[in-house]
Formats: sequence, C-alpha cells, structure tokens
Amino acid sequence: MSEEYTRSRDILNAALECKRRGWAVTPLKSRSKAPMLSEWPRTILDEASIEGQFQFDRNLGVLQGAQSGGLADVDIDDQIAIGLAPKFLPLPIGVFGRTSNLRSHWIYCVEPADFPTIQFKDPRDGSTLVELRGSGSQTMFPPSVHPSGEKVQWEKQPDTDAARVSYELLKQSVAKLAAATLLAKCWPSRGSRHNASLAIAGALLRRGWKEQEA
Repeated sequence: MSEEYTRSRDILNAALECKRRGWAVTPLKSRSKAPMLSEWPRTILDEASIEGQFQFDRNLGVLQGAQSGGLADVDIDDQIAIGLAPKFLPLPIGVFGRTSNLRSHWIYCVEPADFPTIQFKDPRDGSTLVELRGSGSQTMFPPSVHPSGEKVQWEKQPDTDAARVSYELLKQSVAKLAAATLLAKCWPSRGSRHNASLAIAGALLRRGWKEQEA
C-alpha cells in the first residue's frame, strides 16, 4: 500500500469525521492551502460528494463561521504569541499545528455562528500577529501536509461537547493576546524597563484589563 494512498485515505476519513461534527469541508490542492473548488465558500459537500472529492492526494480545508455552525480558528503565526496564548485565550475545543509551529491553531465553537475574520497586525511592518478566522474563510486541518512538507497534526483532539464561547469574549481575548505580543516585541531591553512596567500596567488597568492580565 503506497504512502500516497494511505495519506489520501487518512484525509478522506478526517473529512468525513469533520462532516459528522457539523463542519463544512472543502478539498485543497496537494501540499497547498489553495482550494480546488472555485465556489468553495458557498459549497456544502454531502458525504457522497466528499467521497468523490477526496479520492486523490488532497489537503483538507474546513470552512469557518456560519457554514460550520460557528467554528472559529485563532491562527497564531508569531512565536511570542504562541507562548502567550494560554494566558489570554479561553479553553479551546481543539489545538493543532506542525513541527516548526506547534500549537498555532486554537479552535472554538462560537455564538452567534456568523462572525467576520479579524487580523491583528504589527503596525511597524504589517505582519500578522494573530488572526481570528470566521465566515468566508477556511483553514487547512489535520492530517494535511503543509507546503513546507510538514504534517499538520492535532495536539488536543476536538471536543465538540465543550461549551461554546461568545464571539465578543473571544474577540476581546484575541485582541489582548495581540496587544501583549506587540508589547513584548517593543519592550526595552535595558534602562527604562521598570518605568515601562509601571506605565504600561497602569494604562492597561485603566483600559479595563484585569490585574493578572496586566
């Protein structure tokens, strides 16, 4: 049995499992994040269609937001943000990543189910710190193969019985994570660190942050 055949069967089984969880799936090109279907944001595949679409070497995309009942992906590209995520984000229903970017996707069931995608960027260079993916977006899910050749894999298997979180709470949590990440990147390396700590802590508390968060 070839490695390609085994990988294709694994992808197919994962796609069918996602469908049973109520998540809409779409085939992606081999070792790519690019969708195969031109109308993928509006195409809901049934199980028979999934069987046909995932017969070859494909990656697995899962639609976010309303099409998947409120599924949300917090995509964390920055390594500092990945380290800070457990301090700011609510408990996810699942976590996945790849070898060089572990724990980079935290997934949630959100209400209301229809919500927009928001990117939090570093104003200095425009790079994305954290992205909250919602309706109209899709994410490459395990066990896809990343364009780098690394396999995408679960670190915390999905628990679809976990409590839903409100969109507003998740958005605020992601915004705080992005703010903390930016502060860490801009923090003085010497000299005025103590004064910076006092000034930033006071400012955050006045903005409504909890003492522990500040």
